[in-house]
Amino acid sequence: DIIIHAGSPDVDDNQAIPVQIYPNPAHDKVFIEAEDIMRVRLFDLLGQCLIEKVTEPCERLELSLQYYAASLYLIEIQTTKGAIRTKLKTNPQ
Repeated sequence: DIIIHAGSPDVDDNQAIPVQIYPNPAHDKVFIEAEDIMRVRLFDLLGQCLIEKVTEPCERLELSLQYYAASLYLIEIQTTKGAIRTKLKTNPQ
C-alpha cells in the first residue's frame, strides 16, 4: 500500500488517504484503488491535463493509457477525504 498524506485544507494533517496505484510503471492501463474516489486526473510534465475522469464515489477505477507515450506523469486522485498527487511512470509495450 502507498499511504500519502493529503495536503488539502479539508483534510486533517494527521489523516492519511490510503491509495493503491498499480501497475506502476504501467503499460496500457492503470488501476486506482481508494475509498470514495470521485475524480482522477492525469497530467503530463508540462502540467497539461490529459485525462479527467469524474465518477460517483467508488473504490476502484481503471484508466486507459494506450494512447500516451512512455513517460513520467502526475496523477491526482480526489476522494471525499481530500486529494493526493503522485507520480505514475509508463513504459513502452
